[in-house]
Amino acid sequence: MTLDDRGGGLALLDAPALAAPGQACVFYDGGRVLGGGFIAPPAPLG
Repeated sequence: MTLDDRGGGLALLDAPALAAPGQACVFYDGGRVLGGGFIAPPAPLG
């Protein structure tokens, strides 16, 4: 997980996933929730 200066972040996954904007992204350590947020649409190219 890499955080940016606007409060967002980038998570790189170990396996392919089809995440869609609006879905939740939650980080666990075993059964303990470490944090999470919602998946945003991609930034426009250019």
